Amino acid sequence: MPKTATSYQPHLLDPHSGNPQPVTPKNGRSFKLAELYALLDCQTVDVVRLTEELILIIDDEGKFKHPAYLNLLATYLSYDCSAFP
Repeated sequence: MPKTATSYQPHLLDPHSGNPQPVTPKNGRSFKLAELYALLDCQTVDVVRLTEELILIIDDEGKFKHPAYLNLLATYLSYDCSAFP
């Protein structure tokens, strides 16, 4: 890993909970697609790059679920980080 790289703890930003929950991949290094589907309770994910170091992995069809939930923390992060090139 380069000296300038920063290590972040992945968190689940569940819209039902007010607090982000730390999550860890089963292999300790990276999430497999099936793990992401299970964590997000979805069938399609999308990767949204917030900065060079931060990404959001979202349920790509979440807005079509009934009821659909607004994830305020994820929404805030996407707006806040989009201000920085």
